Amino acid sequence: MFNGRFRAGGIGSGERKPGFVNLDANARYYPSDADTSSFFGGGFGLTYLTVDGDSGSGFGAHIEGGVELLRSSALSPTLSLRADLPFYSLKHSKHSSRGEYMVPISLNFGFAFR
Repeated sequence: MFNGRFRAGGIGSGERKPGFVNLDANARYYPSDADTSSFFGGGFGLTYLTVDGDSGSGFGAHIEGGVELLRSSALSPTLSLRADLPFYSLKHSKHSSRGEYMVPISLNFGFAFR
């Protein structure tokens, strides 16, 4: 199954909170035609990531795996684990040229609308 997504998230308050925004296209493979099935997939897109005042943006890839329930209904719950692999490093905001590479990993619960 091919689709596109917009995701945004953050945790905490103040300047020290991490934030992540992406717009991507992805594909999922379901090994079963059953109403409940595991899946795995991946994709590419544009991302923005900020952690403790350090930030970066650009293209990236992601991989994911999980389970989707009630696939034959119009609204099906999904639980997945996703790792985003940015093609860039975070730039320090403290006037430093050194950057850090981070791989955000997220546990997601959502609904698929058909």
